[in-house]
Amino acid sequence: MKIGTRLRRQEIKHAVAEYPHWYHSIDLGEGVVTPGVNDSARELRFLNAIGLPKDCHGKRVLDLGCQDGFFSFELERRGAQVTALDVRSPGESGFEIARRFLKSQVKFRQGNVYDLRFAQDEKFDLVLCLGLLYHLRHPLLALDQIRNVITDSGVVFAETQVLTGYENESLMRFENGQETKAEDPSVAWVPNLTALKKMLARAQFTVIDHYTDGQRAGVCAKPTFSAQTAYWQELDQRNWK
Repeated sequence: MKIGTRLRRQEIKHAVAEYPHWYHSIDLGEGVVTPGVNDSARELRFLNAIGLPKDCHGKRVLDLGCQDGFFSFELERRGAQVTALDVRSPGESGFEIARRFLKSQVKFRQGNVYDLRFAQDEKFDLVLCLGLLYHLRHPLLALDQIRNVITDSGVVFAETQVLTGYENESLMRFENGQETKAEDPSVAWVPNLTALKKMLARAQFTVIDHYTDGQRAGVCAKPTFSAQTAYWQELDQRNWK
């Protein structure tokens, strides 16, 4: 191994070690992969199987709840112009470290999925909502906001924890992790796959493909329009700030 390569590898390893809570496993080059707890590559294979584009040139992508940025950087690698959004600053996750060593141009915004007004003038062709919905107190409101910032020909990929064993019903379970000492106290609403599809329909999306993986599920959905649904959306959110 050349001296310059060895020094760069040591630099990357040192930077990765400075952040102890990696969520995503990201290949930063020179044989260094971040020690994320999430099997990002496995999830990517499932998303590819339900239509995540291999070629994203010319597409504007919004990655909601981006964490360390694995999917943001992957879609950028596929040619997309990517905006990543998270409630935390990039310095509070591994995002900034990964962006630096990948020499990425992904744009980061610190913000909340309930307020995507920054994107309404220039809408997105593809929205990623991965591992986010079941953490939200208001998941349907979040889907409404996504519908407001996606192009008419766009597509949303949503992945979430799901209930299993209730295939013939439409159910959601509320978890109060603060009281039950759940493994993840941030979990709120957990739908089954049927409920997830119906929530997307209420937010004016049609599911075109899906996958299940144990207690996880992902869907690919495209925007639709229903005057009646739009009326109730507007009424429900009237004067919302």
